[in-house]
Formats: sequence, C-alpha cells, structure tokens
Amino acid sequence: MFSNTLSILFTSNELTILSLVSSMFFSMVFGYSISKKVEKVEKVEVEKKVETVATEILIERAEIRVREANKLLIETNKKEQDLIERENKLLIETDKKEQDLVERMENLNEREINLNEYQKDLVERENYVEIKEQFLQNFEKTLNDRREFMLEEELQKHQKQQKVEPTIYKKIYKDIIYIDYKDFFILSGFGTKRNREEIKKLGGNWVPSQSFWLFQNSEKDKVQFFLNSL
Repeated sequence: MFSNTLSILFTSNELTILSLVSSMFFSMVFGYSISKKVEKVEKVEVEKKVETVATEILIERAEIRVREANKLLIETNKKEQDLIERENKLLIETDKKEQDLVERMENLNEREINLNEYQKDLVERENYVEIKEQFLQNFEKTLNDRREFMLEEELQKHQKQQKVEPTIYKKIYKDIIYIDYKDFFILSGFGTKRNREEIKKLGGNWVPSQSFWLFQNSEKDKVQFFLNSL
C-alpha cells in the first residue's frame, strides 16, 4: 500500500533516486554507528592490552625487586652470620687471652712468693755467713794469738838451746809475723802459707820443726818491700 502510494506520487526514476538516497542515508547512519562501535571495541582492546602490558611490566619489576630484596636479604644474612662468627671468635680469643692472663698472674704470684722466700733464705744465709765470718775471724785471731804464743815459746826455747841473741824487733803484716834478730830474721803466721812461693823466691828457708821461714839479713830489704806491698 505504501509502495503504491509512492508510485502514484513519484515516477519510477524519482523512486529509484529516492531509494538510492535513502539507502545512502541508512548506510551512512548505520556505518557511523558501526564504526563508532568498532572504534570503541578497539579502544577497549587497546586499553586492555596496555593494561596487560603495564601489569606485566609491573609484575616483572616487582619480581626484579623481589629478587633484589632476596639477594640483599641473603647478603645481609651472610654478613650477619659472618659478624656473629667474628664475635664468637673474638669472644673465644678474649676468653683465651683472659685465661692466659690469669695463668700468667698466677705464675707471677707464685714467682713472687718464691722470690720472697728466696730473698728471705738469702738474708738468712747472709746472716749466717756474717756470723760464720765473724766466728772465723775470731777463731783466726785466737789461732794467731796461740801460734804467736807458741812461736814465742819455741823461739825462747830455741834461743836457750842455740844461745841466740834475744829479739830486737817484731811486727805483724796482716797475718804474717815478722821477727828480727841480730844475725837473722824469720816470717811466720797463716799468711806464709798463701805466699809460700813468693817467700821461697825471696830466699827464705823453711824450718819444719819450728814452723817458720828463716832469712839472712842480706834479704831484709826485699822481704820488707814484699811485706809492705801486702
């Protein structure tokens, strides 16, 4: 009915032109909407792709950061472990040094005690030596006095037997007794034992029965020089 009405109003050429125009209009309208939809779909897909790529980049960066963090954590743990080992080693060395120091202090204290005991013993020995030296000096003096007394008796006896002139001079040089007679002189005492060889070289003659050295007056100067050098 609509087509019949158009055929009445328009000619066939006009209808053809009208149909073409209407087709073009509808194609333009529908084509624009379709292109819009396509553009919208493409935009959504692009956004999705961008979002996907961005997400992948973020994930990759996150994974890199996680790996770096794990690496840093491993290094930190290793450094911490090394630090703990060093501290333990230092503690062991410190304990060992302290133990050595304690042992040295104990040894030092023991040595000090031993030194004190040694010094005490040394003082006792020195006192003993002093006492002994004093005793020996007294004994030597007593012995010298007795020898001198005995020598005097022997000389007096010898004088009576040999009719020798009495003593004209007597002197003691340390522990050597010098007795000068008119025709000779003699040396006696403990010191003659220590100087036996020198006295012999000076021309002395040993008299065993009287325990003295006999000299001629010609040797007096040499003997006097020797006695003064003692």
